[in-house]
Amino acid sequence: MEILHEAVQTIPRLPFKYYEHDPLTDITVTPHWHQGIELNYLVSGTVLKFVTDGQTAEYRPGDLWTTNRRVVHSASGPAEVDWVEFGLIIDDDFLQHQVPASANWQLTLHGASSASEHPQA
Repeated sequence: MEILHEAVQTIPRLPFKYYEHDPLTDITVTPHWHQGIELNYLVSGTVLKFVTDGQTAEYRPGDLWTTNRRVVHSASGPAEVDWVEFGLIIDDDFLQHQVPASANWQLTLHGASSASEHPQA
């Protein structure tokens, strides 16, 4: 299986890329990685399978999760589901310029399981 590097194209004058999956189409995101931190939110649909460094997680509507920079990840979900799923990929140069310590960040946000694993947060 080929793993691709995604060259993230940010929105002009904004330091992130916004994407949204088309409703009623399957979600098939091939394994890839990028420099920026990715924040995802599943608004509606059904179970979305998200693979990060070979580990599969299942996200459900209402879940929010992150993917750290330079981490191989992919996603899959069936067709004929009214998907509303979107994400932001934060430009790494912008983030490190604004918050230099962010170069060492390893974010942990894994949907509903985050709340049960870290109730103090």
